Amino acid sequence: MKHSALLFTATTLFAADLYKKPPQAIQEILNAPASPTASVSPTRTHALFIEPRRYPPIAELARPVLRLAGYRIDPASNGPQTGWTGWKLTLSALEPNAKPVALALPESVTLAPPRWSPDGKHFALLNRTGRSVELWLGETATGAVRRVPSLAINAAVGEPVQWMPGSKELLVQLVPSQRGAVPSAPAAPLGPVVQETAGKAGPVRTYQDMLTSPHDEDLFDYYATSQLALVNAATGAARPVGSPHVFLAAGVAPDGKHILVEYIHKPYSYLLSASSFPREAE
Repeated sequence: MKHSALLFTATTLFAADLYKKPPQAIQEILNAPASPTASVSPTRTHALFIEPRRYPPIAELARPVLRLAGYRIDPASNGPQTGWTGWKLTLSALEPNAKPVALALPESVTLAPPRWSPDGKHFALLNRTGRSVELWLGETATGAVRRVPSLAINAAVGEPVQWMPGSKELLVQLVPSQRGAVPSAPAAPLGPVVQETAGKAGPVRTYQDMLTSPHDEDLFDYYATSQLALVNAATGAARPVGSPHVFLAAGVAPDGKHILVEYIHKPYSYLLSASSFPREAE
């Protein structure tokens, strides 16, 4: 008489494993420096070479992100989630036998592409930290860089920094100094989300990261509202310009005497991104 038996294998449960590293030879290949990208000055006399990070830290990828009106906003810094790729910059004159100068930046920088002044004598850098987006200014002649203190750049929506025509000032978007605390989510919905339909079939465009509730609207206003200001490149002093809005664009006149701005206002759409919201220009 034959008997059948089932053999069960007990598997011991262990704590979560840590990330493993490949052999050293593979690490050297994967961690080889990436080819730098060049940003040439308007005068074509100098260039900044930006070495990108090949692999962002897992802690950075795990940061909370808000998906609002077509934007992905990093709430900790009040900047975009993506676009921060540079971490080492080298300045070099575009002439034979020029010696590159490594910029004296903190090791932990996470940089956006540089902005050159119109005369090519200075450049501006945005650095994302765990608390804000910083403004750094550099001198082309020496390669010296410095952080502009007491400024929190709002890079969530619009153009966060641009040089004025005279190369002595920058037009920046700042986090409003009196904006208060982050809007808290209601314990229960205040009402239904109502959408209309004509009852007929028709093609509808779809977009990512749309607003879905009144609370999303409050969060979008909170993080996207900026105060325009003119920053003196020599002293770092900031002078507010106009009132806070959610700016989509700010165009400077060639003589630097006027600024044409476009900003959005309610009602907001839950089907379209912020670029399709109602807007005003002044």
